[in-house]
Amino acid sequence: ERSNTFKVLLASLAVAALGYVLRSPSLYLRRETKSSLGYPKDSLLNFTELTAEYGYVSEEHKVVTEDGYILTMFRIAKARNCYRAKRSPPVLLMHGLLQSSDSWIDSGPNAGLAYLISDACYDLWLGNVRGNYYSRGHVHLDPDKDPAYWKFYIEQIGIYDVPAMIDYVLDYTGFEKLNYIGFSQGTGTFLVMCSERPGYCDKVKLVITLAPASRQMHTQSKIFRTMTQTFYRMESVLSMTGLQEVFSKGGFSQEFVAFFCQLSGVTERLCEKVIDVFDHVDSTHLGSITNQTTRVLFGHFPAGTSVHNMARYGQSMNSGRFEKFN
Repeated sequence: ERSNTFKVLLASLAVAALGYVLRSPSLYLRRETKSSLGYPKDSLLNFTELTAEYGYVSEEHKVVTEDGYILTMFRIAKARNCYRAKRSPPVLLMHGLLQSSDSWIDSGPNAGLAYLISDACYDLWLGNVRGNYYSRGHVHLDPDKDPAYWKFYIEQIGIYDVPAMIDYVLDYTGFEKLNYIGFSQGTGTFLVMCSERPGYCDKVKLVITLAPASRQMHTQSKIFRTMTQTFYRMESVLSMTGLQEVFSKGGFSQEFVAFFCQLSGVTERLCEKVIDVFDHVDSTHLGSITNQTTRVLFGHFPAGTSVHNMARYGQSMNSGRFEKFN
């Protein structure tokens, strides 16, 4: 009995420590310090700064959802290599779990999908879902003080965030329909929207799903499976520690990995393994992400989400179904 009590106590202390590490900004370094340490310049810039660095003009737009979340969208208003006066119908890019709009430009103007689509003269918009560092606003709730802010998972993103962004883009551009490209969670939330608010599917002319996240049956990263299942099992305990937000930009985990990836060529290769945790790269695609892209990426990733959202992925891993969180 004493042994079991000790194990429970030890597990509780471990969970409490995990909660502190995941939300602590103790390694936060100023931009000037990072620059002096050799961080790539691109990793220190936000979306508008980074696009401007390569000759693109971007705009920041604020969107308010029906349940009060304030989201940030970016529009590339002027491409470097598009010379047509009239642009093609709008395209909405939606990022994956723990990502932001930055993920579409981290690989630079010759490979970043946002740059390539914009250069093809499409009116390009990039979304940021609730809880990442671009979209931590709310009309009433303070994400740093109100736990209620973090009571969301992909269902709320699909029901509120994606429809709000679609409406905003169509109202702004005057088009009746847009094209939608989602990666991972960005496809899962689209499926939620079409299930719960099917009328919004009629506002989408074309949808392209990249590595769609639904039932999670073929997720190959064992570490990611274990991590999300742990969040699912320990969700209530983690909440008791005060942990609501996880893997935030500027938090311990992001700052540590970003720092670690700058040290040497050896650590850069280890950092590629960190990417493999979240996005398993099979043997046919080894080397598809360059060291430079890796170093830039970890300046913007992970971008943050809620404990509930991570737990919902764990539930899906366990059940093998695309279902509501319970």
